[in-house]
Amino acid sequence: MMFVVSAVQLLAAAAAAWLCKQVFAWLYRYYCTQRWLKTTSIPGPPPSNKIIGHVSTVLSDCCPLQLAEWANTYGPIYKLQLLNSACVIVTDPAAAHSVTRWAGSDTYLAKTRELYKALEIGTVPQMPNILTSADNAYWKAVRQATAPCFSISNLKQVFPWVLQLCDKAVAHVASSSSSAAAGGKAAAAAAAVDVLDLSKRFT
Repeated sequence: MMFVVSAVQLLAAAAAAWLCKQVFAWLYRYYCTQRWLKTTSIPGPPPSNKIIGHVSTVLSDCCPLQLAEWANTYGPIYKLQLLNSACVIVTDPAAAHSVTRWAGSDTYLAKTRELYKALEIGTVPQMPNILTSADNAYWKAVRQATAPCFSISNLKQVFPWVLQLCDKAVAHVASSSSSAAAGGKAAAAAAAVDVLDLSKRFT
């Protein structure tokens, strides 16, 4: 009986020690993040909450619009706080190109597998793909093989097909709600043009 009690007490003590270690690590990282956010020259919006930072905004439905508004207010590079971590948002294609383009350079920013893995939830079957897989030698080979598909000339060929699909989507929405379909076709065309423009900048 004494052995059982001692084992339980030992397990509880180990769990308490692990929990204290995790809390200390979280608080230390939070302190370092707050110190960096206060001392860096990178601008950014004030957090909506001191503890969670901008998490509530990032998880909201209006996140893309809010990110665009912040880019217009603070410039193409700005900072955010996500829990106990700092996040730098880069919206300028030229800046993103210089940071992420060359894997052999010191400034190369590798893909975060933990972040991209969440995007696999919507795929069937759920497995790594060209977007979510790590940027290793296999990924580079697949990326090089598929790159011609996204050239400007090929994108222009599929542009009418994309508009046809958008028309079908707008017609489907209009059949159920006329107000929801208002402006849908124009928005889809504008989005397609933006994709072509960004693709041209990166090629």
